[in-house]
Amino acid sequence: MSLRTYTSLILLILIVGCSPDAYDPVLGSRNPRPGAERFLSGRSDIPQFQKQCLINIKPCSQDVLDKLAVAPSREIRSLVAANPSVNVSTLEKLMSDKEPGVRQYVASNSKTPRSILIKLKGDPDENVRWQVDHRKDSQP
Repeated sequence: MSLRTYTSLILLILIVGCSPDAYDPVLGSRNPRPGAERFLSGRSDIPQFQKQCLINIKPCSQDVLDKLAVAPSREIRSLVAANPSVNVSTLEKLMSDKEPGVRQYVASNSKTPRSILIKLKGDPDENVRWQVDHRKDSQP
């Protein structure tokens, strides 16, 4: 291995290893959990059981999902979009989220209807379009 290749490899490892954003890493998949846990720790209006359900992508009450769908935390909105209990109305709102990661979670939810998937297929973000094209259950 040449010195230049070795140096490039070390630089890449340092960049990837130093990425402080678990939600939007340089390489690898998104991890909304750390940011969501930080946000939820300050929310006494959400029952602890519902917090755990949201973090673990387990069914939550629709009231909690509706309340959190407009949270300032992109990690929280992503987990709302991924939740198996989320209703179509909430998915419709989240499909226009400013954060591509949230829209990507909308595209990955098995409850997302075809009409939303068709719109997301034209999303400006390539990761959102990729998610639509690589759904496990069906194609739009």
